[in-house]
Amino acid sequence: MAKVFMTLVGLLAATGFLLAAMNYLAPVQTAKLLRNMSRRKAGLKAGRVEVEGLKLPYLTGGSGAPLVLLHGFTANKDIFAGVAQHLTRHYTVYIPDIPGFGEATRDAHLDYGVHAQARRLWGFTQALGLQTFHLGGNSLGGWMAALMARDHPEAVQSLWLIDAFCTQESLDSPTARRARETGVSELLVRNAADNARKWAFITSGKNKLPYCMNYAMGAMGGKDFEFHRKMWVSLGQASALEANCDAISVPTLIVYGSEDRVSPPDCAKTLQRIFTRNTVRIMDGLGHIPMVEAPRATAQDYLNFQAMLPRA
Repeated sequence: MAKVFMTLVGLLAATGFLLAAMNYLAPVQTAKLLRNMSRRKAGLKAGRVEVEGLKLPYLTGGSGAPLVLLHGFTANKDIFAGVAQHLTRHYTVYIPDIPGFGEATRDAHLDYGVHAQARRLWGFTQALGLQTFHLGGNSLGGWMAALMARDHPEAVQSLWLIDAFCTQESLDSPTARRARETGVSELLVRNAADNARKWAFITSGKNKLPYCMNYAMGAMGGKDFEFHRKMWVSLGQASALEANCDAISVPTLIVYGSEDRVSPPDCAKTLQRIFTRNTVRIMDGLGHIPMVEAPRATAQDYLNFQAMLPRA
């Protein structure tokens, strides 16, 4: 038994050394390996549908009622893998790449405004045959999710807004103002150094990404830089959610990180007025992506919220 134990320890040490070496020697391949490990840990598998002729890859896994999760600007479906690990025991989770991001179709001639994207994401749920579902979104994905709840309240059973970028407070934030003045959002990156800066900006700054992830994300950001810059300019022309929303009675969990510099926590006050059946959670010491910084706590807050809702 002792020999078997020592062999396992040796294998683990060798694996750790190999990963540490690959982190610098083969960063793109190592980033893909870590991504795939995260998917497997959450029980997620890849799928794909077409909506309006556009390719929408997605991740799915788990069992139970459907829960659709929408990522934010410059992100992709894998940003929810960590929190999905704690949700797939309770829900069948669907996480699409939104058109223009991740592995989804990129077409410079498309309208990438929030209303057009919300329409396509509604089409995503219909392509999957979801008649009713729970819905969540982070940042810009939260704006799209809110519009879907407004337009299809009969289908959206509950709404989960995670640092949603959609209210006038978001559009008037120092981050948004700087983006309008310079024409370049702080969420855009050209290389690994840019991505490390962005990561420190959108999080509380406590957790750094491995070199391989910064390298891979920076390389992809560099390829998409001009495409996403133009998309950001068009998004900046949209009116705030409250300008075209009456009261919405879909049960809604509103979450913000207290240190969010993209969507200020004050956004929650406006969302409370729109979504009349709301629960608000301000997560102390976290930034714009709490589902990445604190996936277990973020998931538990959601499960607690769901447990308080009346059952049909």
